[in-house]
Amino acid sequence: MGLPCLRVSGAFVASCDHRSGDLIVNPPEHHVEQLIQAGAGKPFAPAGRTFREWVLVDDRDQARWPELIDEPRAFAGGKP
Repeated sequence: MGLPCLRVSGAFVASCDHRSGDLIVNPPEHHVEQLIQAGAGKPFAPAGRTFREWVLVDDRDQARWPELIDEPRAFAGGKP
């Protein structure tokens, strides 16, 4: 993606777009739609191509970020 990313066990888990300040997370696929439907995230579609496993979070409340990153981090680390 050309952005610095947080990796766990070699898997990309999260990133922060340094240009916009948006958080980009890679939760399990079933949770992507839940976050979007709840209004907590938007589809991540750089250059018009939607990444179905990624969610863009444009809420700058960094206090929420750990909770948004924890699930994908645990999933990538092999923990349910």
